[in-house]
Amino acid sequence: MAFVMTMEQMAFPAPSFADDHENLVPLTSLTLAFDSADPTIVAWEKRAADGSVDPAGMDAAVAQGPLGAVQVHCTATNQDGTTVVLTADLEIIAADAVTGTMNFGAAVNKP
Repeated sequence: MAFVMTMEQMAFPAPSFADDHENLVPLTSLTLAFDSADPTIVAWEKRAADGSVDPAGMDAAVAQGPLGAVQVHCTATNQDGTTVVLTADLEIIAADAVTGTMNFGAAVNKP
């Protein structure tokens, strides 16, 4: 099932990695890189915890405006150079309605 967010939202990922004995590997021992299969739908940006842009901040998946589904990836590089790639599905949906239109069919005589 895809993680769902609106076109006005962003989300911080929470990846976790384990060794072959199911022991959690500290994120500080890995180099992480994030990417999106379609950066026009979701792009990765450095953000502070409050969501403001911060070049020294955390990686955040940020909806770019178009609606749709996209796969995002987190690649962890171990100190020996080997990698592990995580994949997640995101779905970007419309935000709350703020405008609209109302149309009518053809006018007819009253009975």
